[in-house]
Formats: sequence, C-alpha cells, structure tokens
Amino acid sequence: AYGLDFCQVATDLHQDELPLRALGVAGGKFLSAEIARGEKMLIGVSHGRTLLACVENIPVAPAPHVRVVALMGGLTQKLGSSPHEVASLLATRTGTEATVMAVPFMANSANDRDVLLGQKGVAEAYELAKDCDLMLIGVGTAGAEAELVTTGMVEPSDLQALAASGGVGESLGHFFADQ
Repeated sequence: AYGLDFCQVATDLHQDELPLRALGVAGGKFLSAEIARGEKMLIGVSHGRTLLACVENIPVAPAPHVRVVALMGGLTQKLGSSPHEVASLLATRTGTEATVMAVPFMANSANDRDVLLGQKGVAEAYELAKDCDLMLIGVGTAGAEAELVTTGMVEPSDLQALAASGGVGESLGHFFADQ
C-alpha cells in the first residue's frame, strides 16, 4: 500500500515510550549492511535521537566509498538533535567526511530561507543532498512532547497551532496531516 521495499520490526520488550535501544540496534544493522555492500554511496541524514542511536550502533570501519551529507540545516540550541551531529558521527565511524548545511534548522521567513539557500556553500550542500543513494530520516510527532519542542527548535505555541490545524507529524522539518 505504501510502496515499501523493505520493512523491519524492532521489538522493545521493556515497552519504553521511545525504544531507542531496539531502534538503534535494528537501524544500525540495516545501515551496516548497506555500507558493507561496498558500492559508492552518498548517505543523507536528518536529525533525531533515533538516528543518532542507529549510527552509534554501526561498527567503526573505514568505508572510503561512502560520503555523508546533512539533509537540512542544523544550527540548534542543543546537541543530539542536530543533523550535523548525526552526519559527523557517521562520517567519523566510516572514516569519511560530512557535508553539512550551515544554516538554522528553520528560517524565520520565506525571504530568509531564500537568502540562506542562496549562499554558495549552502547551495552546494543542498544540491549534493538531492543526489543521495540512501536517506536516513526521522519521523517526529506534532505534540507538546515532540523533540522539536524539547530541543528548542520550534516554539510550543507553533506546534500547538500546527496540531490544531490537523498536523500530526514532521519529517525533514516538513509537517504533515494524517489525511
């Protein structure tokens, strides 16, 4: 129904609210297997605790065939949520370099967004991100407990307004409804 090529279930016997350990192990195994194929690969990453847990669960091993790019801006107030941190850790563990978008997670306006994307280094990173062979992205909620709120990237009132208008989740900084 959703066009998935692969799906893996990660069981959490502890029934944690966010089963980071189980998700990290499952995601790490998948990512390790993809890297181990040895094919030239550009991996794009977004933000979040789950993705960080996945990358923490891959072995440290040189992978000169891998390149890493952050799929979004990530100048945030707290580490652990930044795609730059996820990209940097993945690059460190594979012995390669990461390309990041050195801009805020969200621009204040459409005009600010255009100015930021017009910067040479940012435009180059954005173009590189379009060519990813594999994208590791997180899916977040639009509730008061959302990581975007707890890390200070989005104001609680903004998320409340999105939820009131039917928003249920977020991926790559884009909000979506359930319909």
